Amino acid sequence: RKSTRLNSSHLVISYAVFFFFFFNDTATTEIYTLSLHDALPIYPILDPGAARPRTALPMTEVDVLILGAGAAGLMCAIQAGRRGRRVLVLERAESPGKKILISGGGRCNFTNRNAAPENFLSANPHFAKSALARFTPQHFIALVEAHRIPWHEKTLGQLFCDCSAHDILNLLLAECAAAGVRIQPATRILSVFRTYSSAARFRVETSAGSFAAASLVVATGGLSIRSEERR
Repeated sequence: RKSTRLNSSHLVISYAVFFFFFFNDTATTEIYTLSLHDALPIYPILDPGAARPRTALPMTEVDVLILGAGAAGLMCAIQAGRRGRRVLVLERAESPGKKILISGGGRCNFTNRNAAPENFLSANPHFAKSALARFTPQHFIALVEAHRIPWHEKTLGQLFCDCSAHDILNLLLAECAAAGVRIQPATRILSVFRTYSSAARFRVETSAGSFAAASLVVATGGLSIRSEERR
């Protein structure tokens, strides 16, 4: 499969369109990787460097479990929460949205007016067409303006915050809160596997205990932040 590479100006909008499309269905029962690749089932995911909890912790069950509280994971969580799902986001770092805060030189190039299907690479060339049609750059601009975040346009349609990338992160966290989304930072993933004995089809073992969910989304991003900062 081809890997997808996008200009950083698509940071939020490129992920947002995918999750809006993905969670429009009433039920999902596979593991998905969400980095604008095609959805791929993964069996299993293991982190051999993570320390296992010494004592058994209680199992937490939710409708949707999202691994990663970056732009992708948070946008996905918002859409799922708005659809009445019980959503939990697990984040390895001490706080969500680290990559958002360093994007655009600290001002977050949150979308691009000229985002079009031809700007995206995928094994399925038609995917970006439907996704972008359902969540356009204007949709995200409207959300930014609803939160009264001042912004400006640079060359080639790139849009940046006037003040700080913190404005975009605060927007996403506020929308998560409004949708009833829970975010749990400082949680390392130990293993991910599928079960067949209950409605909670996926089980995730972490440094903070066990979690079960009917739908699992892997939105852990790339390696643009040094590995020691991602631990």
